[in-house]
Amino acid sequence: MRYASYVLQELVNKYNSSKLRKGEAKINRKIKLPFTPENMPSYFIDGLQNKRDIINNEMIHLEKLDLIEINWIELNYLIKDIIINIRKIEDVHEFLGIKTLSDIINDRLHQINSLEKIVSNGWIKRAIKEMKNKLYEKELPSLLKNDFEFTLLMKTFIGIENKADEILPERLFSKRFLGNSKLFENNVRSKLITQYKKFGIESSFLTTDFEADDLLQEIGIVKSVEEIQVWGDLQYGLNERVMDFKDFCYGTTLNSDTIRNGDIVSIESTQMLIIENKTVFREYIKNKNVRQVFDWVNNNRIANFKFFFWGDIDLGGFRIFSHLKFTIPDLVPFQMDSETFLKYIDYAEKAEEGYLKKVEKLLLKEHFSEFHPVIKLIIKTKKRLEQEALLL
Repeated sequence: MRYASYVLQELVNKYNSSKLRKGEAKINRKIKLPFTPENMPSYFIDGLQNKRDIINNEMIHLEKLDLIEINWIELNYLIKDIIINIRKIEDVHEFLGIKTLSDIINDRLHQINSLEKIVSNGWIKRAIKEMKNKLYEKELPSLLKNDFEFTLLMKTFIGIENKADEILPERLFSKRFLGNSKLFENNVRSKLITQYKKFGIESSFLTTDFEADDLLQEIGIVKSVEEIQVWGDLQYGLNERVMDFKDFCYGTTLNSDTIRNGDIVSIESTQMLIIENKTVFREYIKNKNVRQVFDWVNNNRIANFKFFFWGDIDLGGFRIFSHLKFTIPDLVPFQMDSETFLKYIDYAEKAEEGYLKKVEKLLLKEHFSEFHPVIKLIIKTKKRLEQEALLL
């Protein structure tokens, strides 16, 4: 019954995507599958009369089961089209050995309702709400169709909820919450990023055109444990011991766990310079780290302490500064102005049109106003300047 199963599955697919199934059809149109060379190529190949006879016999069998109706061009020889019997739709699913769409929707609603009871994360709740709305409309979005991948996405949401503020490498997250270190990357990563772009961005400084790794970092999932470099007159406490960073004349490296679990003891300085790079973006400006310094300065009432940020004169640099400014209102850009841009323009890199359109959008946003003059230069010259150019 190979051809019978194929024809019924095609008809079920047509039915599931029709207004008739949703009860929205104003006219009860019949759901039919025309027999054409495109739909049933082996039916029309010359010299394969035996194959056509097999297909005809399988269709006649289905008609006897009252699952379909056959429209013949020539009785018992050439079929025009096949019409599914809507009244027997459950019997059709039983014949195919699959669940009805209504059953699948009810299963998904049950799983989502169970998840909703234990989730407090705002963007996940928004994602769940839209899923439920689609299901209540008797729609099954592509995101929810595959049992295995849908279950993995639900487990991922639970994992994000359970890990709270902990930052985990992708493979460790995958092993802990999905049971296999590669499942997240292979089956969930892109779907989760799509959901976060849609429902998580509104509560973040990020925009949808950020790199996938940066978006996942906001969720607390990273490719690997990150490190930052620190230099200056700073004493840092960890496990009841104090490290004096001024003893490291060339600076030293701290991983994210050290930053997360330690505390500032003292700062013998009146200013702090944050230098952009991937590590800074992913760890130093995340949650506690810069806030830790800012709070310490405020709590200890250090007068005239200044915070500076030095980044690329480009889209990424402007965005990171803007995010930092939410934490440090008095943050000042360092060597990110028009004068610096023009001074080193010979070392600037070409900016593509698509990139320039993204930069131009920043002119419409007030929190990028201090960069508007240099943004206009970037658009005019079609160039962008990385901070490394200033070291040449």
